[in-house]
Amino acid sequence: MDHRAMDHRAMKYGGALHLGFVLGSVRATLLDGVVIQLREGGDNDVRRTYPHALAHLHGVDGATVATLGRHLAMTRQAAGQLVTELVGKGYVERRPHMTDGRAQEVIVSPSGEALLRAAEAAAATVARRWHGVITPERMEELDDDLSRIALLERCRRL
Repeated sequence: MDHRAMDHRAMKYGGALHLGFVLGSVRATLLDGVVIQLREGGDNDVRRTYPHALAHLHGVDGATVATLGRHLAMTRQAAGQLVTELVGKGYVERRPHMTDGRAQEVIVSPSGEALLRAAEAAAATVARRWHGVITPERMEELDDDLSRIALLERCRRL
């Protein structure tokens, strides 16, 4: 059966629970597509967490292993291992934190910036495949709506 002809309601099994499943599925599809394209472009050792981690670190002043762990929903130890990996690959650098003497700030390096730009381009390519189902304008509205929900939930956790 052509997947485009499939009625999305046939896949539904429950309102909010279904939404969570669909959002997770779309996220996985996007990340897999990004990693595949990055590997095809020669970044053979990229993992699914790298672009997401770099995007967070790029957008946060004073980012630490702890803030990255919270953002990625992983333990501080797992986030520490990820940062060590990213440092080893030259994607990030550790520096003394400006206000917290116990912490280290994690900064995206120039090669991390390049990987982030390539990942964004790859994500845009994946998202263009969806334009037959959802218009670019609606995609932008959806991004805005979901970003507001994410921000609201992040604020609730603080």
